[in-house]
This record gives sequence, C-alpha cells and structure tokens, in this order.
Amino acid sequence: MIDAYCGTRAGWRRRVGPSDEGVPIYEPAPPGKPETIWIKLTLGGRLVRDAQGEELLSETVFLTESPVEPGDIVELRGREWPVPAVQLVLALDGGELHRECRLYWQRSASVKGTTR
Repeated sequence: MIDAYCGTRAGWRRRVGPSDEGVPIYEPAPPGKPETIWIKLTLGGRLVRDAQGEELLSETVFLTESPVEPGDIVELRGREWPVPAVQLVLALDGGELHRECRLYWQRSASVKGTTR
C-alpha cells in the first residue's frame, strides 16, 4: 500500500548473524551489489535504543514494505547507514501495512542540550 508513495531507491543488506569473531555478516556480502528496495524518506528526530540498549539520535526515517530488520544496512546516496530500530505499522485487521525504519544519526551522549 505504501509502495505507491515510495519514490526513492535504496540498497539493502540483511544482517544474517555474527561471524565466529562477532563481526556482523550481511547478505549480499560486500563487495556484492545490495538488493534494491523502494522507500519513502521522511524527517523526524527521535531517540531510539539499539540492540545493546544504547540511546541513538535518529533524524531520518524511511517507510518501506520490505522486511527490513534492526541491524540491517541501507545504502542511500552513496553511504551505508545502520538501521537501529524498526516499527511495524499494522492495519486494523492486524496485518502489516509497512515498516517505519530509523537510520542511525549519532549517539545521544554526544548531543549537547538534548532534552528528549
């Protein structure tokens, strides 16, 4: 449903787990070309928590129907961005409409004067 409004293409690498050394493993693995997904970019600053419970300031949000999960990487405008938080948006019948994905911006401890 949201795909009709998604006018931006982005690359997407799924996190499939850590290696034996604890390094994240992504598919498709670099230097392979990431999968292309359609997104709608929006702005909306908010503090989010990553998988380790650390607070991050997120200024950019994108909406997509692709099954993006926390820990994945999105390639946008020549830069790879980690996705620390994903919120499912559900229809009245409980089915998934789309996903609201936050892009990591900076750690909140380094943001002075943040009162959120």
